[in-house]
Amino acid sequence: MSSRFSYNFAQALNDVIKIASNILELEPGIIRSAQQIYSAANRILRAVDDLTAKTELLGQNSKRIVQPYVAAEIWEQSQPNIIV
Repeated sequence: MSSRFSYNFAQALNDVIKIASNILELEPGIIRSAQQIYSAANRILRAVDDLTAKTELLGQNSKRIVQPYVAAEIWEQSQPNIIV
């Protein structure tokens, strides 16, 4: 395998963690913004799914792609402005 393809999963994960840590250290409010975007995306997906379930598309019965569920995000904050 050539060296340009030697970038493995562990290296990629490490780089993602470094980038995320740098962003969070520079802008702690990014967590709140990310949660608001995630929440809005979920509401849009559920609304589209509810509409699709109530209509028939091209004469076919539609299927729900979103099922009711409960989710939670937990962040451990070891120091001010640093998330682990």
